Amino acid sequence: MPNRAFLAVSLTFAFALVATIPVHDAAAGVYEGNKCVSGKIKEAGKLCQAYLKAHSNWDKGQDTAKRDTAIGKAESKFLAKWTKADTKALGKGVDCADTTIDNLTAEGLVESGVDAVVAAINAGLTLTPAGSDDGKCGAKLLKEASKKCSGLHKAYSKFIKNPGKDPKRVKLNEGVAKISGKFEEKFDAGLAACPNSTATTVGVEALIDALRDDIKTGTTVSPNVSDNMFDTITHPTLGQPGHEVEYEGDTLIPRCQDFSEYSYFVKRGTENKLLMYYQGGGVCWSGATCCLNTCDQDVDVGGSDNPNNGFATGFGDITNPNNPFRDWNIVFVSYCSCDIHTGDESQSYNVLPGLCAGSKKVVEHRGFHNARLAEKFAREHFLDPEVVFVTGSSAGAFGSLTHVTPLARIYSHSEVNQLADAGTFEPTQEFADTVFDRWGLTKNFESLDVDAIDLALIKSPQFLEGSVEAITTEFPDLQMSQYLAAHDGGSGGLGGFHHVMVNHPYPGEPTITQVATSWPRWWDSTCAYNAIAEAQMSSLEATISAQNDNYRYYLSSGSRHTMFGSNKVYDSTLGGVDTIVDFIDAEIARDPNNPWTTQIASPRNVLIKLCSGGTNNGESCPTGITDCPDQGAGTACNSTASSGDPQPSPLECPFKTVGSDTVIDCVSCP
Repeated sequence: MPNRAFLAVSLTFAFALVATIPVHDAAAGVYEGNKCVSGKIKEAGKLCQAYLKAHSNWDKGQDTAKRDTAIGKAESKFLAKWTKADTKALGKGVDCADTTIDNLTAEGLVESGVDAVVAAINAGLTLTPAGSDDGKCGAKLLKEASKKCSGLHKAYSKFIKNPGKDPKRVKLNEGVAKISGKFEEKFDAGLAACPNSTATTVGVEALIDALRDDIKTGTTVSPNVSDNMFDTITHPTLGQPGHEVEYEGDTLIPRCQDFSEYSYFVKRGTENKLLMYYQGGGVCWSGATCCLNTCDQDVDVGGSDNPNNGFATGFGDITNPNNPFRDWNIVFVSYCSCDIHTGDESQSYNVLPGLCAGSKKVVEHRGFHNARLAEKFAREHFLDPEVVFVTGSSAGAFGSLTHVTPLARIYSHSEVNQLADAGTFEPTQEFADTVFDRWGLTKNFESLDVDAIDLALIKSPQFLEGSVEAITTEFPDLQMSQYLAAHDGGSGGLGGFHHVMVNHPYPGEPTITQVATSWPRWWDSTCAYNAIAEAQMSSLEATISAQNDNYRYYLSSGSRHTMFGSNKVYDSTLGGVDTIVDFIDAEIARDPNNPWTTQIASPRNVLIKLCSGGTNNGESCPTGITDCPDQGAGTACNSTASSGDPQPSPLECPFKTVGSDTVIDCVSCP
């Protein structure tokens, strides 16, 4: 599929406003995309019924012209209704033609499905001359098939129109069972009076179910999303037609921090499951941090921001058979707003001389808008996934924590899971008071309308753990988790962020001396950050386990920031933990026979070693060279700066060498 800037441009002539539906009622209201798809599925059921009735009448009376006329009328009506649904949805801001198969394809699916049912029922029957006993009984069987086909489509149409009314699919399943039971009773009786037919109730029922499933897939999983690569969806930039998008009563104005156009990436899989991945890329909140480019300020669609180019390891490698997400639908939510996907503000920061040109640094913190644009795409193109996994790394970890709330409401009928990859921090009071307002996080978190998330919590050092507790309470079926390397470090890691945060004045700007001499020494805050993070996650599990028991965490050894793009997710068990992929598999499976348990490495102050050289380059070797199957010349097992676990060079406290290991000593180091 080509670059899809047209997605937003096509909305230029849409009605000015969508009917106002508050964010927290997303699952309770009828969303226009679901309404359109519901109507299409219902019309497919009517077409199926009309086809089968026409064939039923033919079996009995052999009037070919009458059959063909009836079919022609049904087809014309179906095609017109399908097109009308597209037009109406587009006028309400949803490109339903892009999210589903077209009317001719749908007609073809129904026609071929009906042909298979007709062939199965008529097999063995002698239909001539007109009015024969075989013809009469074949007609009755086809009539019962028409009722089941229409009923199944109507039941699913009703469900998908507003899944939030039936999140456990109780009414849907009861309806389907009733329709199937009645069909089986009537069809069995019909077969008893039709001894020459070779049809079976089970066989015909399977054909009708398959037709319903084909229509369901064609309307709830968009065929217009590529399945062999990520499509780039570029939104019109500021000032271009279609830049502003009405969504759930809000006006979205997506853009990057440097005012450039926003792009994100999507891919269709072969499993009806959805991965929402929020990209990381740092943060900034002042003239100094924004001028130093401590965050990604645009989306480079031709570079590493594009998952077609930069994702080849860890869970980013969708060719790895051990990757649980390899066959899923994926929405890759790019990051370019420097506000942990929560922003909705434009800021003009004062600038330190020498860091930026001029006296001001003007930035756009619009991450909340960008993420909601991607959310809009997801709910319109992937309507009914079996499982949803919401995750992100670093700044994207906090994005997953924020946006799992609307996603849990939208997909209340799916099994929703969340994992924050390196997303643990405790803001200082000064940071919360100053920066959250600068980004716009304060108002956006309040707009999520989760009980217990109020202004007092948002503006407190307990913001993160309080929010997780509140969300797990609000959504007891949602499973939430966090991953962290115990001493997450490096200048771009959480330890480095914590170090800058506590060494930054509020609401003013730092001095050049602070920026040049203090900020680079991220390791000076390694132990302080570790203590905060471990206490935070332990407290969360203790509290939530006594409530809904829907939270776990994974605390690995080492100092590497994030795990999603590292092959250690498949093989590292350093400290006696399960592999990360096993932890995630257990979260997704929800299998009482394979319990999902918190993993805490012990010891966890040892930097992870990697094989270097040979065919196992980059794989973990926690117990030494024997973990590297290729032990030929040039192969080594080491923990160096290039291994992925950051460390000061030369080593400084709390980093030190103990035997063959590099460790972090928060006890004896001053």
